[in-house]
Amino acid sequence: MRGQKELNPKIFYQFSLEQRVPKNHLLRRLDALLDLSFVEPLTRRLYGYNGNQSVDPVVIVKMLLLGYLYNIHSVRDLMRQIADRMSFRWFLGYDIDEAIPDHSVISKNMKRFGPELFHELFDRTVQQCIRSGLVGGKLFHIDSTTLKADASMDSMRPTHPDETFLPDLAPKEYWDALSKEEKRNHPNVNDRMASTTDPDAAVISRDGKGRIQSPQGSSGGR
Repeated sequence: MRGQKELNPKIFYQFSLEQRVPKNHLLRRLDALLDLSFVEPLTRRLYGYNGNQSVDPVVIVKMLLLGYLYNIHSVRDLMRQIADRMSFRWFLGYDIDEAIPDHSVISKNMKRFGPELFHELFDRTVQQCIRSGLVGGKLFHIDSTTLKADASMDSMRPTHPDETFLPDLAPKEYWDALSKEEKRNHPNVNDRMASTTDPDAAVISRDGKGRIQSPQGSSGGR
């Protein structure tokens, strides 16, 4: 007899995120080898000592690492996939019913870290993945330096694609891609609006006075 699937939502569920992520999942291998203890001392000076708690900077690094390893070059798409994929939630430590931060958290922390610190954090993280054989498929350049592996060439064996991540960008290129994507999503107001009475006027921002119009050539605002 042919069956017909129907969804009958329950009021209560018994669910374990830990049990839903396969034991041989690549992210489990990644989680076991990653040592991100260097993130806290490198970012400590960027945070205050009171007020609202920020998203853990280790989580920010891990979010960006997911985007890099899975070739997700949009912050908004990355956050949507984190919300949808159980393995991503598990890797980041977010339970199935826990709210995922807004995409703006990534954008703000990219600005907070700045390119130099971001590159240091990200390069050190990706290096661990490369040395452990979890990244394959392409040659990656990190700070234009060749990394000498502590392994014999005789130990090399073909790796099944399912056993490695295959990112299509080098770490610095990934930063550039994210930065360009964020800039497109936050264009300067003068790039998308103009005065109907004075097309040469530009919008600028002044502390405490909000936005005003001034002749073109003055400092523009967002």
